[in-house]
Amino acid sequence: MVPAMQNPRRRRALSGIVAILVIWGLLVVKGLGPAHAAAPPSSPSPADALKLLLEGNQRFAEGKPVRPNQDTARRVALAGGQQPFAAILSCSDSRIPPEIIFDRGLGGLFIVRNAGNVAGPLAVESLHFATAHLGTRLVLVLGHTKCGAVAATLSGQTEDIPETAKEIEPAVAKSKSMSGDALDNAILENVRLTVQKLSTLTPLAEMVKAGDIQIVGAVYHLDSGRVIMLDSPAAAPTPSK
Repeated sequence: MVPAMQNPRRRRALSGIVAILVIWGLLVVKGLGPAHAAAPPSSPSPADALKLLLEGNQRFAEGKPVRPNQDTARRVALAGGQQPFAAILSCSDSRIPPEIIFDRGLGGLFIVRNAGNVAGPLAVESLHFATAHLGTRLVLVLGHTKCGAVAATLSGQTEDIPETAKEIEPAVAKSKSMSGDALDNAILENVRLTVQKLSTLTPLAEMVKAGDIQIVGAVYHLDSGRVIMLDSPAAAPTPSK
């Protein structure tokens, strides 16, 4: 009787041990998953990052996007971390989603968006995070034609965007003496002044001065789909708080 009773007990014990080992093995495999994910490549130089952006925009404008890095494999590879090659401060306008107009995919762009692409405190902190902690070496300030926030500031109809208008007003004031289209001029100056502002703020200015990052400006043209660069990368004056 004893052996007959022990065999079922042994079988149950062995089954329990096997079950525990299976569960433990699954947990180990799951825990190793992110470690086996492909690590993002080293951050490209600012010049190479800008080249990637402009090449993608050309594909988009010509109606030949390739939509890279938008599959399951890319999603899984990024589960363990990110290293975007460019940070973009752009307007929230629904017609200019950066991933689409630059023909990029998951993990490529660190995007900060608000009405008027202004450099308020939250935007600056986000851009600093990308450059200081994610290895991003290019910051692009991206305005666009027919910007509603700039148009509202230009016309004085700023009741709904008082804080945004405060950021845009210096560009409007500077552009009023210029010849040509008032809105186009204000949009261009808003981008230029935002680039200058970012280049003077600690700690971004220190990173520019050290050659670790570049800050550039551009305007997206709604009609053509083209991104047109403005001026040259900002040089950092004396950092300010």
